[in-house]
Amino acid sequence: MCWIILMVLILLQWNARSLISNGLEFKKYIDKLEEKPDVICIQETWLKSQLDFSIKGYIAVRRDRESGRGGGVVTFIQNGMSYKVIRISTEHESITVKVWTNRGNIDIINYYNPCGEISLESLEEVVGVLDDNVILCGDFNSHSSLWGSSRTDLNGLVVEEFIDNHCLVCINNGEGTRYNSMQNTEAALDLTLVSSEIAGLSTWKVIKYTTIGSDHYPVVTKIGMEGYYEKGKKIPRWKLGDANWEVFQKISANRFCKLKEENQIDVNIINSKIVKEIIQSAEETIPKSNGTKRTKSVPWWNDNCSKAYFRSLFRKSLEFFEVSQDALIQYKRAQALVRRTIRIQKRTFWRKYCNSIGREVQLSDVWGMIKRMGGIRRNYEIPVLDNGNKLAVNNLEKAELLAQTFERVHSSCNLTDEARQCRERIIMENPNITEKREMTGESLDLPFNMFELRRAIMGARQTTPGKDGVCYGMLGHMPDSALDKVLGLFNKVWDIGQLPLDWKQAIIVPILKPGKDQSDPSSYRPIALTSHLCKIMERMVTDRLTYYLESKALLYPYQSGFRRGRNTMDSVLCLESDIRKAQTNKEILIAVFFDVEKAYDMLWKEGLLIKLKSLGIGGRTYNWVMNFLFDREIQVRVGSEYSSVYKVENGTPQGSVCSPLLFNIMINDIFSQLEQGVGKSLYADDGALWVRGRNVLHVSKKMQAAIVDVEKWANKWGFKLSVEKTKVICFSRRHKVTPISMMLYEQPLELVKTVRFLGVWFDEKLTWKTHLDKVKNKCKKVINILRCLSGQEWGASRRALQNIYWALMRSVFDYGCIAYMSAAESNLKKLDVIQAQALRICSGSFKTSPVSAMQVEMGEMPLGIRRVKLMMAYWVSIQGQCESHPAKSILKDCWEHNKTNLISFGWIGDAKAEVIGLRQLDYSSTVIQSSIPPWLFPTPYVDLDIQQELKDMSKKLPESRIVQNYFDLHFADSMFIFTDGSKDPDTGRAGVAVYIPASELYIKKRISDNVAVYTTELIAILLALQWIEERETNNTVIASDSLSALMSIKSGKSLFRSNIINDIFLMLYRMELKGLSTCFLWVPAHVGVEGNEQVDMLAKGSLKTKHVDLETPLNKEEVKSIIRKYAQSVWQGYWDNS
Repeated sequence: MCWIILMVLILLQWNARSLISNGLEFKKYIDKLEEKPDVICIQETWLKSQLDFSIKGYIAVRRDRESGRGGGVVTFIQNGMSYKVIRISTEHESITVKVWTNRGNIDIINYYNPCGEISLESLEEVVGVLDDNVILCGDFNSHSSLWGSSRTDLNGLVVEEFIDNHCLVCINNGEGTRYNSMQNTEAALDLTLVSSEIAGLSTWKVIKYTTIGSDHYPVVTKIGMEGYYEKGKKIPRWKLGDANWEVFQKISANRFCKLKEENQIDVNIINSKIVKEIIQSAEETIPKSNGTKRTKSVPWWNDNCSKAYFRSLFRKSLEFFEVSQDALIQYKRAQALVRRTIRIQKRTFWRKYCNSIGREVQLSDVWGMIKRMGGIRRNYEIPVLDNGNKLAVNNLEKAELLAQTFERVHSSCNLTDEARQCRERIIMENPNITEKREMTGESLDLPFNMFELRRAIMGARQTTPGKDGVCYGMLGHMPDSALDKVLGLFNKVWDIGQLPLDWKQAIIVPILKPGKDQSDPSSYRPIALTSHLCKIMERMVTDRLTYYLESKALLYPYQSGFRRGRNTMDSVLCLESDIRKAQTNKEILIAVFFDVEKAYDMLWKEGLLIKLKSLGIGGRTYNWVMNFLFDREIQVRVGSEYSSVYKVENGTPQGSVCSPLLFNIMINDIFSQLEQGVGKSLYADDGALWVRGRNVLHVSKKMQAAIVDVEKWANKWGFKLSVEKTKVICFSRRHKVTPISMMLYEQPLELVKTVRFLGVWFDEKLTWKTHLDKVKNKCKKVINILRCLSGQEWGASRRALQNIYWALMRSVFDYGCIAYMSAAESNLKKLDVIQAQALRICSGSFKTSPVSAMQVEMGEMPLGIRRVKLMMAYWVSIQGQCESHPAKSILKDCWEHNKTNLISFGWIGDAKAEVIGLRQLDYSSTVIQSSIPPWLFPTPYVDLDIQQELKDMSKKLPESRIVQNYFDLHFADSMFIFTDGSKDPDTGRAGVAVYIPASELYIKKRISDNVAVYTTELIAILLALQWIEERETNNTVIASDSLSALMSIKSGKSLFRSNIINDIFLMLYRMELKGLSTCFLWVPAHVGVEGNEQVDMLAKGSLKTKHVDLETPLNKEEVKSIIRKYAQSVWQGYWDNS
């Protein structure tokens, strides 16, 4: 009788004897197979945890040997196959995975015995409890006549007894699986043991035409079962880089012109119509990816590699049929040729790629190529999930189980009875909190305008769109006529306080958390994909709400998270300063670092509305936030399958634009009830408190009282603090400190010697040794990357290597350096050594080259000087802050500063600023708060179209004639006002000028020294606006040759001079009230435009004025140039004396 197996489960096992050496050849072997194995079990991988190894189309489960050489096993499961990791043994080199088939589940055990003595107990531990059919395969290093050996050893007897005990069947056919090339003999060491139920369905074969570089043959087992696969379809993505935006604009304009406005229509219908028109316009002009492109497993493989590989297979097949010494030699030569060809081609490709790396190459591209060279590709497959009660095998079941898990994270079931009762009590005290509010009449409730919409779109960064498929890129390229319909939708939503239902539904893509169990649904982080239309409106609402809160100073000063002009160093330096003061005064400082469990996930929505009400926020803003928070839904996507829709009870939406601000409002008053003398820091949900003093008992009681107050606040507002993750540390220089014990929820908190706070490691003596050691170890890994990319006769350019040094190493040095610069010189020198190694690689210098010479050669100043430079840049940034800024208190004079000399920011900041000459300068505000709400500003008319005219006509007419024709065509009846700014790079003098040809009027002023040219251009425009407002002149054109200044006015944003931009818009607002209109026009410089040439001469002439006519506060970027010059001069002196 002949059985024909149509669908089989294919298992390949192989002792690789180093995937480091033979892995690339093995990848190609798998790639060339017509029938791909479902599961691959490899022994003797020789891999270590820091080495990546992957096979395209497979998911890897590894068990590396932790100590010693060799060993290790890895099991590869083909993508889409339903599997679950059952056990990764810590005692033995074995992995157990369960795979799903049409005839039940199979436990596949990958086992390696490293030539040791096998015991029955060890095999029992490897196998565990056998509930399903089992396949136990691997290199047992045992001999028995049962599987074809000429002798039976002790290990063989043990394996035979194990087989009998578990009713297993050895399906080996007696062929040898290991080839000894020296003795030309074979041995059967690789075994396949299967349950008796599947033995009759199995075939077993040794692949003897190749060893793939090892001394073991691959073995293929086929079982008459069909593996359960879930091949999800790839979701097509928009290829925005290949879009025809010009055609898109025309098509969208035509489509939206036909879209009728119906004021009474439902917002859901309006949203659907808008989405439909945008998507249909995109489908005609933007291609989509189809996910069918086949890529090589490694980028360097070419025809030479393939020829050498197949020649090796041919020689092996000859040797198999002609058992002779000559055939063996030929095979060995062919095998050596394969390895040599691969090595040469890999090196050649890598050198060619490295030589192509220039200064413009993105760092992400370099990382991507490094991974592709090793065949490493990210895998998003999710195995069978198990929550303890239920298994999810296919993608639909996985999506459903994950959705239920994510839904439970937000469930009120997580609350204690006390917290639930507290919520009910507060709601009773605040009746009607979920009812809509009436219009307040405040400017916060005014309709949105086109300028706000355009600014929100420009501020958005491209991300994956929501279910509707609409992208930021599409909105950014839509004409105003089409965006007007979008603005109409936004204002209708704003007016009625009701968001479209599609905006409140998030598609969740689960991403595995690093180092977590893949089969546990709670190990996945939800990444929410929501409507980009909603996110744009969120940004507009957030901008208004932020202005309201900041202008009225409603946020507590100690909150630094998600606020303009604030950063993590504010909190780090405040703590560091108080620790130094405590050490100076021989005090102790007890600090507690809080961790809030599920801070965003369990945020109480009604509680947030109560907070909004207490801050005076009502009307449309209140209604919009309420509708935005409630009745939200999630739907999990796994592959192309979607779960059911689930309601979300608590929390702010994950990935939402306004969630950080709403969370800040909710947690704003967490420390408001604490008594005086308690240090506070809050960065989003990372909170810290500290108390200092000489009496340990007094300090402990004061800190415990503060913890109790925070605990009460958390209970009231529905938060839960994590006892496990909340840490206590006692800073002191005393050799012996009275033991302290802090309690949270009547449970003791862990007292630690080191703690990580906002990315900086604090140790109890504040020596910074722990932090500097971690920085050193992190940077050592970057050294290896630099070595990979460099070479004596080949490699990346010096500039490219330096870019990598800046991105991966110098940024690590810089973070926190203002705090840790007070460390001992011996600890700081650890970083100097690492920097020297990096610069030596980047510059290609000899080992004997002086470090100072390499620093000059690469333009990298010594780290000590750079730390001073960064410290002074921070000093400048806080000069423009309001007095309530927490870092301001660090620099206030105190007796501790006079008692000891420390290299700490609070001690030397002002003194160093005095040396550089910074204290006498006038600084502009770091964060600008306009006197009127920014959404009341008019939309400026900025004309930049002359650029296109010059491109189209420059070959036919002189540029000056093209510009004049443009003036005559578009602005024949307008009054021209030309503006310009100038700066002398040698003296730092700066001046501005305004020229009005119609009245032959000119204005020229010298302004403060050291301002940027960009600043002079903006001030010149501001002077022109002042003249227009004073003379009340209508229909004017302000012509400037500064494209950057005009672009800032057009966008309403400036990274460096938001204060002047704000003044310009205030003036435009007042002019609009008076009915005065003006246009900003870009003109090319130095092409013979008469008015522009005249004003250019006037601006340069203003530099000769002896006295400053117009005092201009400097911004932090302009002062940085002064600091840079100082640092350069110090470095020069260091170089001269070296």
